[in-house]
Amino acid sequence: MMVANIISPILTNKPSDMLYMLAVQCIPAGVAVTMATFGWWSSAPPSPPSPSADAESESFLVGLKALARNRQYYLLAWAIGGGIALFSVFTTLLSQILCPWGYTDSYVGVVCGSALIGAGFVGSAIAGFIVDKTKRFIEVTKLCYALAIVALVVFAVMHNKANQWVVLTCMCGLFGFFSIPVYPIGNELAVETTYPVGEATSSGIVFMSGIYTLYSVPWYCIHGEVNLFKWFVNQLQGLILILLLQSIGTNLDPKPTTDKCTSENLGDIPVQDMSVPVYVMTGYGGFIALVYIIFFRTEYKRLHADKCKNESEESSENNIDNSGYITDKQTDKVATI
Repeated sequence: MMVANIISPILTNKPSDMLYMLAVQCIPAGVAVTMATFGWWSSAPPSPPSPSADAESESFLVGLKALARNRQYYLLAWAIGGGIALFSVFTTLLSQILCPWGYTDSYVGVVCGSALIGAGFVGSAIAGFIVDKTKRFIEVTKLCYALAIVALVVFAVMHNKANQWVVLTCMCGLFGFFSIPVYPIGNELAVETTYPVGEATSSGIVFMSGIYTLYSVPWYCIHGEVNLFKWFVNQLQGLILILLLQSIGTNLDPKPTTDKCTSENLGDIPVQDMSVPVYVMTGYGGFIALVYIIFFRTEYKRLHADKCKNESEESSENNIDNSGYITDKQTDKVATI
């Protein structure tokens, strides 16, 4: 994703370069397809990483019924999906938001995009290490969500001011640092909230409630009207946000003094002040964070199942009598040592 942000403005200098850029970006996708087709031959590792991973998951339909009865999962799917949507909408509209105020496509793609994704990479590694050691999924996601919104608020206040290069870059980095870890940890939390529902079912619905951009294409590289459906996988929150935010931008009067948005690539797309959309996006993110922080709580069902299984196995190992027999209390079977 970071490389795509960097190379998109470099490869696309005029509308006719779009096909060339897409062809270049197809290369890693082709490698991934080849690896997935010829490199993976098993659905499970040779040794299960935990007792719960060795257990049978519920069927898809049974899992859906269980999810429908889980109120905390509704809140989690909305919150984590909203985080995915905010990140995707933010990265996609970033050029459109900043260019009227003198920020170039190279700055948005190379500097802000690299800061956003690169910092998110580091943040995910740190957050992953913390939750692996502490198992505090809820606390980490709530803290990351809150700090990501703080960075987004500062960005919203400063984005329509000229020459704020350092502040905006830092806010993009902080937003990526705290927002990107929410998704992988949120997937873990979805499994903990819904176990023994299959991971693909619980995590998949969380993802479907957000949005995933195919890649961050500079918005002004499309000649003529923007066709949103060619850019995005149509998923609920992100799709609604994109349509809403694109429709409430206001005309710039007087027109911007900068020429950063007036290249021949722009076509008939009007240059707009996106301040109101940025405020709406920030407010929506703040509302999600507030509700999630206050109301979400759940039992760690998978960790609890693992703990019970381990305790049961330890208890069985200690049930050895003097005659050389061990009794499994769960199955009442007797085995000779």
